Amino acid sequence: MIRRIAFVFLLSIMLSTVSFAQDDLQSERFLLTFVPNVQFSPLYVAVEQGYFEAAGYEISIEYLNEPDVVDLVAAGQANFGMVSGEQVIVAAARQRPIVYVYEWFQQYPIGLVVDLESDIQQPADLAGHKIGLPGRFGASYSGLTTMLMAAGLTERDVELQEIGFSAPDVFCTSGAIDAAIVYLNNEPLQIKLRASEAECGDVESIRVFAVSDSTDLVSNGIITSTALLETDSQHVEDVVSAFNMGLRDVINNPARAYLLSESYV
Repeated sequence: MIRRIAFVFLLSIMLSTVSFAQDDLQSERFLLTFVPNVQFSPLYVAVEQGYFEAAGYEISIEYLNEPDVVDLVAAGQANFGMVSGEQVIVAAARQRPIVYVYEWFQQYPIGLVVDLESDIQQPADLAGHKIGLPGRFGASYSGLTTMLMAAGLTERDVELQEIGFSAPDVFCTSGAIDAAIVYLNNEPLQIKLRASEAECGDVESIRVFAVSDSTDLVSNGIITSTALLETDSQHVEDVVSAFNMGLRDVINNPARAYLLSESYV
C-alpha cells in the first residue's frame, strides 16, 4: 500500500513537472513564404520531433509573401523567417536590420517550365511569350528577371501574368500562359504527374529551365533581426539548431519526413 501511494505521489510530481515545462515554453513565430507545402518538411519535422520544444520554444508557423516576412522580422514583430537570399541583399541595401543566419538551399530553387513541344528551346526563346508567376516580388520574380537577363532579355520582351501560387493549375488547365515560374523541388513533379495522367491539357511532357543553370544566386535561408542576434545570440543558435536537426532527419529518412508533414499540408 505504501509503495502504491509512493508511486502515485511520484507520478503526480512527474506529471506536474511536465505540465510546468509545457507552460514554460516561449512562443515563437516562424514565418514562411508560399503556402503549406511538403518543401517545408524540415520545419514540420523539427516541430513534430520536439526539437524546438526541447530548446524551450513553442513554434507557430505562418505563411506570407516574402516582403511581408522581411518587414515583420525587421520590425521585431517576428524573430525568424525563411526567405530567399537575394531578398536579404535588397533589405541590406535599404538598411533593413535583418541578418541571414542559416543557408538552407545550396542551389537557387526557382525555375521555369514549358511544354516540351513548344518552340521555347532555351530561355532566349521566351521573347514574345506569356509567363505566369506568383507576382512581381520575392524569389520567383528575382529568379525570372535574372534568367531573362542571362538570356539577353528584359521584362519588356515578354508578357508577365500574375497567377499567384498556382503554377500547376494554371499551366495545365487555362492555356493562358506559355511558361510558368516554379519551385523546382515540387512543382515540375506535380505538372509531370498531371501530364502522365492526361490531366494537363495538350501537354504530354515538359522542359524545365533552372535559374541556377545560368546564374549563382544566394538561395533560401533563415533570417532574424540584427537586434536579436546582438542581444541574445543563444536564442538564435537554439532555433537554428532545432531546424537543422529537422533537416538532418528529412535527409536521413525522407519517407518518414513525408508522413510527419502530412498534417501540415
